[in-house]
Amino acid sequence: MGKYDQMILVVVLGILFSSFAAAELYTKDKMKLDMTIHSTLDFKKTPNELHLFLYDFPKIADHQVSIPGKIDGNAIYYYWKNPVSPVSYSVRSAFDTTQNIAKVRDKILISDSYSEELENYTRSSPHINPDDPAIAAMARDIVGNEDDTMIALYKLATWVEQNVQYDISTLTEEVSQTSSWVLEYRTGVCDEMTSLFIAFARSLGIPARFVSGISYTTAEEFDRNWLPHGWAEVYVDSVGWVPFDITYGELGYVDATHIKLHDSVDSQVPSLAILSDADVDSEDLLIDVTIVNEGLDSDAPVAFTVEKKADMLVISLENMMDYYAATTIYIGVPAGVSVEKDTYPFMLYPLEKKIFEVPVHADAQEGLQHQIDVYNERNERKSVIWELDEIDAPSSAATQRQEKPLIVRLWLFVKRFAVALF
Repeated sequence: MGKYDQMILVVVLGILFSSFAAAELYTKDKMKLDMTIHSTLDFKKTPNELHLFLYDFPKIADHQVSIPGKIDGNAIYYYWKNPVSPVSYSVRSAFDTTQNIAKVRDKILISDSYSEELENYTRSSPHINPDDPAIAAMARDIVGNEDDTMIALYKLATWVEQNVQYDISTLTEEVSQTSSWVLEYRTGVCDEMTSLFIAFARSLGIPARFVSGISYTTAEEFDRNWLPHGWAEVYVDSVGWVPFDITYGELGYVDATHIKLHDSVDSQVPSLAILSDADVDSEDLLIDVTIVNEGLDSDAPVAFTVEKKADMLVISLENMMDYYAATTIYIGVPAGVSVEKDTYPFMLYPLEKKIFEVPVHADAQEGLQHQIDVYNERNERKSVIWELDEIDAPSSAATQRQEKPLIVRLWLFVKRFAVALF
């Protein structure tokens, strides 16, 4: 590893471990939250009337209960007569959230017909274009002959997570790109990654919609912990809408820090609408969230153990639940130790057990001991002490292959527990 890579490693580790203390929020079974959304409207000419419809506010759902005040349809309605600039508005919500877990207990085949309302979520929209031949072909290639809806969706989600680079840039942060663009350039932030996943699902005839909301981050570059975020909900027959958050690696569920504001056919929908007889400028929505009660730590759906066997790392998984459960195993190795692959995603059937082995190599003195850490997406960790043997030493080519994945692996952790929110 060169000096530049070491500098990156230090920075990434600083972000990574500073976020671990707060990562436990992702494992809470429920949360009691108090949230205020507020902003201002500016205008040079005083309007006779000013109407505002605010669509972004916590909706009543199975996993969250909202008490936002006066509601007009699917929006909060404000009205001013001859207002003086600037005009301020706000809404305060007190509500509970829980982990939104889809408990799919049986194999459910991909359906070939849906109601007209659901069919609307299988069609193209401005930023999500499942009718692109390249998207349809890639989705079929990823899924193959799989007809189990949950497994097919899991394959699509993990392909996006592993093949689309999470890239914080003005190109994708300020101007949301289409799913076709994301497939071609393999880069984006949460909106783009989610749009591509939705396009894949729709190309297979599976209804999917975009969710706009709020979730929690500890990234140091932001002065707030709660920021706008986007994820997907996919319709599974006899179960309903199932959440998939590609950025967080939460497949088939979202944690209790996810606050749903609204869902839509496309990734780009307005958060508010203004009706006036004068030109009105709207400032960005500001969001303040206070945690009133964190709830209790929930049990991990998938338990795992780790042991050393010869030059292999043996990892055992057990789905403790009677429903499908996804997990991702990350392997962290010290300098001088390498693994061919350091990220292993899985979707386990109800109560399924699985064992897999990871070859470990070392380029260090015989007899030295090093700690290898194994994590899951909940940041639960198991460690083993590795004593280096002559048999462990890899070729120089194998060592070189590991330099880039080390940085990639650390970024995956940061993406899951710190950044992840655009």
